[in-house]
Amino acid sequence: MTLANLGIKETRVIKKVSGEDVINARLLSLGFFAGNSICVLYNAFGTTLLKVGSSRIAITTSLLENIEVEDE
Repeated sequence: MTLANLGIKETRVIKKVSGEDVINARLLSLGFFAGNSICVLYNAFGTTLLKVGSSRIAITTSLLENIEVEDE
């Protein structure tokens, strides 16, 4: 299951981040690593606001397919 499948206010644990090395390195520096908790706060107009750990981060919706999360 990817982050793109989650609805608003759903929280999961990151399983894996895939994609280009440059993008992965940036996401890792923002806290997108396996085992970290992530919650979808807002999703509209091509932008998604996420809570990653204790931080709020906005990313383009197209990157959501690169972030695998654990099923419930």
